[in-house]
Amino acid sequence: MNHDFTNFGFRTIYTESGIAFEDKSAKQPLNTVDVVDSIYSPEYRGIPYLDEEYNQDWMAFISLCLIVATSYKFYCSQLASGSLPNLPHTSMSLDEALNHIGCYPFDPQSPEIWSELLNGAYSHIESREIATKNTKILPRPMQLARSLNLSEFAYFSMHCAIVCKLDVGFERVFKVLQCDKSGNAPTLGVIHTLYAFAFPYKKAEWLLDCSSLENRLLFNLISEFDLKRSLTLRPYAFSYILGEFCMRQELSSCMIQFPVNNQKPLHIDRQLQEVRNSIKTMLSQAEPCLSILSGVAGSGKKTTLQHLAKEEGILFLLVDLDKELSNDQYTFSNILERA
Repeated sequence: MNHDFTNFGFRTIYTESGIAFEDKSAKQPLNTVDVVDSIYSPEYRGIPYLDEEYNQDWMAFISLCLIVATSYKFYCSQLASGSLPNLPHTSMSLDEALNHIGCYPFDPQSPEIWSELLNGAYSHIESREIATKNTKILPRPMQLARSLNLSEFAYFSMHCAIVCKLDVGFERVFKVLQCDKSGNAPTLGVIHTLYAFAFPYKKAEWLLDCSSLENRLLFNLISEFDLKRSLTLRPYAFSYILGEFCMRQELSSCMIQFPVNNQKPLHIDRQLQEVRNSIKTMLSQAEPCLSILSGVAGSGKKTTLQHLAKEEGILFLLVDLDKELSNDQYTFSNILERA
């Protein structure tokens, strides 16, 4: 018996004596090192990443995780039917395996060969990520992970969301695992399942902290303990990962440009110092905070910020709230979230 996958040049062979890998063309047995080396060129191990190589390697790793998950379902069904009598037995039927995938906590009783395969694949990626961190230019997902201080589980979840955006083939596999033909993104439950296969000795952290940076900036908000909840990237986060710039039209139409002149701000001795102190306080805080610069028209608010931006090397995004709030479908909190 065998379970065939077309993405790579190997298949999983199920026999009465155990589970093994086989070259699909030559029909020759492969060990886990052979399989990993056929996917990740060993001569690149420890070499810093370029963006395209990085995304390709992570797509391959998520593919392997999905192969293991789908193999697990088939494995459970074969054991339950008695087709593989000499393997460690489980009473789980195919339907139960389908339901089990995406549950929490997930503790797969799967053959060690799959763990060896995923561990070998990830060690290749990890070696290149470590080398890349010592360079000046990081692939954009690595930049996000550093800027947002992502946990290992959030980092893995981000890659699961990215691959579904880059290749619709991943959507089809996730739909099969999730038993949901309508979903087009991985659910939290399935991501936890894949993480458990890939990193069996690590604890997955839930993405439920609404104030966390990944929830506010990277993912569409997750605020419920719901295993069936889809995990998707915010549009501007994905556009950043692709190296593009994306701003919602309704927000960009309300942007305020700084004056082009270089005049000094009014009330330089008081107002500028107050704003400078406020900005420094905001930048020193671990949690986000809000500072309001108020004053009548013509009192020099924009000029003060323009002077401070040049002096301190700070970038400001100015939004006309009156113009935004004139649209009845947006609330003040919606506007701040998008900004």
